[in-house]
Amino acid sequence: MKKKIILALLVICIVATAMIGLVACKKTTTKIIMTNLDVYMENDFYIGTQTKGSNTFDFATAFEGATNFAYDGDELTLSGSKATINAAGEGKLTFTQNGATVEKNLFVVDGENVYTEDELRTALNVDKKNVVIQADIATEKKESFMTYGKVYGNGHVIDSTKTSVKGGADVFVAEGPDMSAWIQDLRIIGVKKNEGDEVILEDFAARGALISIVSDKVGESGDYLPSYIKNCILENGHKLISLYGANVTIEGCILRNSSDALIASGTDHRKGSTVTLKNNVLSTSIVCGFLFYGYNGDGGGNKNKPECQQTLNIEGFLDIYNWKSTDGITLMPPNEALADLVNSNVQKQITDSKFAAYLKTGSDGNKYVHAGIIILATNKSVVQTPTINGAEAVGFTTKAFPIPSWAKLFAHTCELLSYDEKQEISSYAVQPTDKVENNIEMFKELRYGRKA
Repeated sequence: MKKKIILALLVICIVATAMIGLVACKKTTTKIIMTNLDVYMENDFYIGTQTKGSNTFDFATAFEGATNFAYDGDELTLSGSKATINAAGEGKLTFTQNGATVEKNLFVVDGENVYTEDELRTALNVDKKNVVIQADIATEKKESFMTYGKVYGNGHVIDSTKTSVKGGADVFVAEGPDMSAWIQDLRIIGVKKNEGDEVILEDFAARGALISIVSDKVGESGDYLPSYIKNCILENGHKLISLYGANVTIEGCILRNSSDALIASGTDHRKGSTVTLKNNVLSTSIVCGFLFYGYNGDGGGNKNKPECQQTLNIEGFLDIYNWKSTDGITLMPPNEALADLVNSNVQKQITDSKFAAYLKTGSDGNKYVHAGIIILATNKSVVQTPTINGAEAVGFTTKAFPIPSWAKLFAHTCELLSYDEKQEISSYAVQPTDKVENNIEMFKELRYGRKA
């Protein structure tokens, strides 16, 4: 497969050089200033039924200085701040903290409370338990967390700055026909940046995915196990979510800052993915918010079967903050072969008058093109073109991606779903100079949906 891609790219290079000459690529960097965002839990709190082999939990470790704990259900018995867990369930936990009465929606789940990297990896990879994360964790080992159990983040952080490096592993992985990913209420950081830091997206190009879901099922071999990513913040990586054969719902999440696509879903001989995006915010990637790509993979006749076609369902709202200046639009991330050549020609094409309707004037007077969703297929097979439902409802129109004619040697289908100048979009839709800001209204919309 790789040899075919390399050969195709070499042909592109030769043809392009012969026909139009090598276009000098203006080296651009995508820079942003970091704004800190925390997972919004409102009044929810989770605990597992087990802590290091014991069915006890001390709420004083979670709520510093709190007293007068009380619980209204039978799932646990309290003695001061210490609880003996009787069963999974949910109820109301109340306590006094800083002179005020606090009420939490307490969810007791069948699983292990974890506080360290080793505890998290052992519970997931070895014991194959559900986990409830009770502390922020900075990873030290280049080994993935395998999602044999559900992951309840409790608003905490997994910081993989030291381990999601070149040669390192993807952070959370569901791999094979008997695995899925259930991850909620978690902030996953590829490279940690603090409030006000300058972030250069190209610096993330060597890193892996923050969540990877890959199945080896092919053709008519059955449905994938459902995966669920809810109320998470994923940031500062290469591909934030990488999919190959998945049935995944992504709901109420913020995905931001990637050196490729924020979400990339590929198809070859595998049964195609079904992806549902419900009430999400995607922001700032070098390529686009969501990339569908297909190619001829191994698997014989399966690669062209209808079962291999992918589906994207858009529900609620989908805000994609990814407007590009005309010299910043790209099709390939900077670490891939011939990216400079391909991207420079894309940037040249977008200035052609026939693409004028793609551009929108920002409040600063400059012209921008919106890199929302890109569909890239390397052959004419219909199964490489996904079915996308709900795009028009969030203000996207479908148009040909502005690539030169010679690029069709490897890109038989290259389409862009995006906002544009003529589109009449609602007042809340993303404008060229808008930025994701830390405000409670956005988090409530992510959690409960947007009012009409």
